[in-house]
Amino acid sequence: MKIQENESAWWTYSSIRICHAKLDPDKLAKLLDVSPTIAQQPGESKIHHGQCKSAGYLCISHRTDDPVRPDQAFLWTESFILERQPHFHTMLRDDYDIDVYIAVFSNVLALGFDLPPTPTLWKLGIPIGIEFFAS
Repeated sequence: MKIQENESAWWTYSSIRICHAKLDPDKLAKLLDVSPTIAQQPGESKIHHGQCKSAGYLCISHRTDDPVRPDQAFLWTESFILERQPHFHTMLRDDYDIDVYIAVFSNVLALGFDLPPTPTLWKLGIPIGIEFFAS
C-alpha cells in the first residue's frame, strides 16, 4: 500500500474509560480537567455497571501520530492517571469501572516497540487492553 505524503504510517489511540451507575460526566470532566471524547449521563448510554443497564460513562482519548513510537500512548496514559491519582483512587474505592484501551493502527508491515512500565496503572489495578490494526 502506498502511503500518501500527509498520511501517517501508523498512529496510536489511547482511551481511558470510566463508568458508574451514578456518574455525572460533566462534574467528573471538570474534576479531572479534561474535555472528554464521550460523556453520557446514566440512562443515555448502553454501558452496563453491575445491575445498571445504562450507567454514566466518560471516555478520555488521546491520539499520537508517527514518528513517535507506540510506547508513547502508554506513557501518556500513565502520566495522565498519575497526575490525577487521588481522584482515580477515590473512584476505584467507590466501585467505578475504569479501564484503558490502546489501539495501534499501522500501514507498515513491521512495527516493534517495548511496553513501558505503568506503575500507577498497576498499583491501582486498572487493566490495559491492546489491539492492533493493519491495513
